Amino acid sequence: MNSTVKRLEQALGDETLTINEIILKLKNQEKRTTSFTTYQLANLLRRKQFEKVGFCKVNKQALWRNKNGI
Repeated sequence: MNSTVKRLEQALGDETLTINEIILKLKNQEKRTTSFTTYQLANLLRRKQFEKVGFCKVNKQALWRNKNGI
């Protein structure tokens, strides 16, 4: 699970993204065929290293960011 969190931190960097944008970024960056459902990813983002910062009305999804920023 720890490596998954590290991959999420790298994918987010210092950007603010929706869950779908994070999933696309993970798929494009990695050679693995690991795919998360939006529910699984939302549960991982509820950890203390990430925070919800807003809501995208266009995509109707929460905006997430990395608290520490890389």
